[in-house]
Amino acid sequence: MKPRIPTLPTHPIILGALLILLGEALLGIMGGIIKHLSAALSTQQIVFFRNIAGLIMLLP
Repeated sequence: MKPRIPTLPTHPIILGALLILLGEALLGIMGGIIKHLSAALSTQQIVFFRNIAGLIMLLP
């Protein structure tokens, strides 16, 4: 018997709920990072790097 490899759930509702939770967690992390960096960087720099990071994630 082959060992079972864990995979993502295939049911679309469960997968959608997991993706929403992941997105909310990433937004919270991003907010914390922005608050931390706002003491050292200007608003324009923070917005620039935030948009570059979003663009990199959308490219593939």
